[in-house]
Amino acid sequence: MVLPKVAVVGSCTSRDAFNRRFAPQYKEKVELVETIYQSSLLSLARESPIIEKMPSMIQPKFHEVISREFSGKNLGRLALAAADVVIIDLFADIHFGVTRLNNACVTRNHMAFCHPSQADMYFSDEKLLPPHRMRYEAKHNNYYRELAITSIKRILAEIYSNNSPLIVLNSARMSYTYRTANDSYQVFPKIERLKWKNNNWDELDDVFQENVQCARIEYPRELLVGDEQHPWGKHPVHYRQNFYSFFWNSLDAILRGS
Repeated sequence: MVLPKVAVVGSCTSRDAFNRRFAPQYKEKVELVETIYQSSLLSLARESPIIEKMPSMIQPKFHEVISREFSGKNLGRLALAAADVVIIDLFADIHFGVTRLNNACVTRNHMAFCHPSQADMYFSDEKLLPPHRMRYEAKHNNYYRELAITSIKRILAEIYSNNSPLIVLNSARMSYTYRTANDSYQVFPKIERLKWKNNNWDELDDVFQENVQCARIEYPRELLVGDEQHPWGKHPVHYRQNFYSFFWNSLDAILRGS
C-alpha cells in the first residue's frame, strides 16, 4: 500500500504528533517527507539567505533549525518534497514573530537560545517597533496581516508549482492548565497573556483559512491541557496524550474524505 506523503510546517503542536512517543503507529499511516520547524510565515516565504552571521548562543538541538531558518531554503525544500498533505500551524507567528535583519524577516526564535536574554542581545531589538520587530496581534496589526497574506500566497505558489497537496491547518492553542506529576492540575502563570495569544491565534488562523482552500483541525478546550511530564518539559503547547490521539482521529477522517 502506498502511504500518503506528509510534510509538517510548524511547531511541536504539529511535529509531536509524528513522534512515536505520542503516536507509535504513525509510520503505518503516512510517510513523513519533510519537517520545517518553528518558522513564521514571513520567514518561510523568504527565499534569500540572511546575511548576518548566525548566532553562536544556540542550543545544540536547535542548530539545524536555525541554520535552515537563516538559509532561506525551507520553502524550496517544502516544494521539492512534493507532499500529498501539508500540515501547518501558525504558532511561530503568534509566539515568536519576526525581526528584520538587513531588511529580511527572520523568525525571532528565543526558545532556540541557551537563555532568552541572549536573543535580546543577538537581535538588539528590545526597543524596536514594527516593521522592524513584530508578531501577529489581533484587531490592530494590519501591517503584519498584509505581510502574512502575501507570504501565504507566495508559499502556496511555490508548493503548487510541483504538486497539488491537501493543506491541513492545525488549529492548536495555548493551554491554560497542566497536569502535574501527582495527577493534580495547576494553572500556568500569566494566563491572561496566554488568552491574549490565543485570541491572536484565532484571528490569524481565520486569515489563513480565508486565503487557502484547506481542511482544519480544531480542538475542544478540554483537550488543551499541558503535561508536566511531557518529554520536552512543561509548556502551554506540550499536551497530554489525548491531544495527539484527537489529532490522528481528525487527520484520519480528513484523509478518508479527501
